[in-house]
Amino acid sequence: FRGYPETAEKLARKAADLFMAMGEKSGLTQSKILQARVLRCRGMFFQSLKLLTECAPFLPAQDHDQRLDLLMEKAVSLYLTGSLTEAEELLTSALDKAKSRSNHYLLPYILEGLGNVHYLKGNYIKAMYYFKKGMDSSPEGFLPGYHTQDHMSMIYEDWGELQKALELAKQNVTCKEKLGMVDTLPSAYTHLAEVQTNLGYYQEAEANYQKAISLLQEINGERTYLALSFAFYARCLWLQGKMVEAKANIERALAFHEIKDSLCYSSCQTVGGLILYQAGETKEGERILLEAVTALEKQGFTKALAYAFQALAALYFAEGDQSKFQFYAKKALTLSARINYVQNFLTCFEVFAPILRAGIEHNIELSFVQRIILRSGARAHSILTPLLKHPDPEVRKRVCAPLAELRDEQGKKGLFLLAQDSEGDVRKVASRFLAKLPQPLGRNQALKEDCHIKLQTLGALHVFVNGTEISDTKWRTRKAKHLLVYLAHHGEAISKEKIIDDLWPEAQGEDLDALFHTTLYRLRQALNLPEKIVTYKGGRYQLDPGCYQTDQAEFEKLIQTASRPDRTLEETILFLE
Repeated sequence: FRGYPETAEKLARKAADLFMAMGEKSGLTQSKILQARVLRCRGMFFQSLKLLTECAPFLPAQDHDQRLDLLMEKAVSLYLTGSLTEAEELLTSALDKAKSRSNHYLLPYILEGLGNVHYLKGNYIKAMYYFKKGMDSSPEGFLPGYHTQDHMSMIYEDWGELQKALELAKQNVTCKEKLGMVDTLPSAYTHLAEVQTNLGYYQEAEANYQKAISLLQEINGERTYLALSFAFYARCLWLQGKMVEAKANIERALAFHEIKDSLCYSSCQTVGGLILYQAGETKEGERILLEAVTALEKQGFTKALAYAFQALAALYFAEGDQSKFQFYAKKALTLSARINYVQNFLTCFEVFAPILRAGIEHNIELSFVQRIILRSGARAHSILTPLLKHPDPEVRKRVCAPLAELRDEQGKKGLFLLAQDSEGDVRKVASRFLAKLPQPLGRNQALKEDCHIKLQTLGALHVFVNGTEISDTKWRTRKAKHLLVYLAHHGEAISKEKIIDDLWPEAQGEDLDALFHTTLYRLRQALNLPEKIVTYKGGRYQLDPGCYQTDQAEFEKLIQTASRPDRTLEETILFLE
């Protein structure tokens, strides 16, 4: 009766009446469980639980928590309504009995159910533990339930490990397509689309959201997954700036009032509140976010609650309400750090950047914030640069580590500015980080990623290309190496005649022109780089200034920095060391 849940419910009820009249307890139990499942799919969770409770008198006491269909149906309804502790207690008790009775068939299902509960509670390490134990105990080597692969992928996604999440999500779709699991395939499409959204693969994501929605509508599938598909499709559209479409889809998600008591509906509110606010529904956006927080705090769905705190902080920042912004920013960072919920900050960086800035300013979950800052790359300077002139010297010190670890020119400039700060402690911290960084390269130009040459000339001569030293045998002749060092030392275009005079001062009677070109050929051959790093223009040769660095240039820069008259003795020692 796929696609006709109302008809299925009527037939199951009719069967239950017939079995009751016959006194057939086994058939009556089966009929009520089927009724309960139909009600759950329609979003009627509490009615479903009531029916499952009615099954108890018809079963022997020892079978209550060992009857697979009854056990798992009840567990799913419990955690969808946010009764996570009750679901955990039910499954833990069943697990103990399954172990004592060596019920190897039931073990994988129970372990998987416990993994799902711990995922929702935000205990990601425990969830992974139960998922792995479930796979180990399953003869097939994979978990038998419907949504475990979704949840495993979601955990990696929340941690920011998107390639691993994508791999699992694709495997999940392929497996369900192959097995024809039409009832649960939409959730697999939706989660694959969510990972693709976070990767910025918007076209592929939209196609998969539309697949999920079309299939759910075609089979009249579970209301919870249809609502979630509309909500996260709206998020994908919102991230692309498609506000009209995003608003329409979030309104579709929130129209499923029959699932209003579920944590799925609260999740839709969490995603939708900020979208509605930015679409102009300011009061409604705030209202549903506050409503979601109230529900989620009772239900215990940690990730969704963290997202709701993030959204409310962003909303109140936009409203200019600093008191409420600070309140929710602290809650957002504290809860997100607890589960390592990195990815939402990265995907929605521009929206949630004020929260990260608040973390640095007020020293809230600083390590967590700094990790997000580093993974944000150049975007992070929109947060860090204004903090260079923050009135609190402690804040200025906190930006030093991420500025250094970003390892870009803007970060170095920020550290140089802080190394001249009016506060001695700030100068000391910035100087310490500066001293550990590679100093400006030849002609103060950045290294090209695919052409990185490092010359060690203070002491024994060594040449490294992309971190690997070129052995003497590859140079063929010492003059090829000397030519490289010569060009690096001069740092400007030099005529062929001067190069020959300087490198072969005593050569007589030889074809010096051929000797020079042979040496230049061997230099290029030893470096084995795709680019022409020795350029020729206007009769002069030059080593491309952006392709190399030398320890001599680094040393001279450190001496110059340490010699500034405004340096304290301690700062000077740091640079000289």
